[in-house]
Amino acid sequence: MEADRWDVQRVQQLLVNSREVEHSLELELEKTRVTAPFDGIVARRYARAGQQVAKGDRLFWVTAEAPLQIRFTLPERFLGRLKKGAALALTTPDLPDEKYTVKVVAVSPVVDPSSATIEVLAELTGSRGQLRPGMAASVVVPNLQ
Repeated sequence: MEADRWDVQRVQQLLVNSREVEHSLELELEKTRVTAPFDGIVARRYARAGQQVAKGDRLFWVTAEAPLQIRFTLPERFLGRLKKGAALALTTPDLPDEKYTVKVVAVSPVVDPSSATIEVLAELTGSRGQLRPGMAASVVVPNLQ
């Protein structure tokens, strides 16, 4: 009877150890999942399945599909003239018959001394039609007086 009690305790401890090993393996498995902090699509993959990677290695290029934004530069003379919320026309050579409108989201208050330009960020308003992230586009800025 004493031997059976010790045998039950041994088996109970084996069960506890096995659960701890399982928990440890689940934590290791979680480290193998890569998630982006936003919804998007994988535009480019730099790592192959089964490849060993280290911390800081580039794995994927994930791009958000919405909202579509464009960042461009303007001569410094536009500083103070182009305001947040201004509507501008956008065209792309790949879709010459389609016209789009973008709204200015931010205008940098700082002039880049090397190029004498300011940076502007604009966001597409309305339907994106056939526009995709990464396409070449032109923004038409009226000559502001």
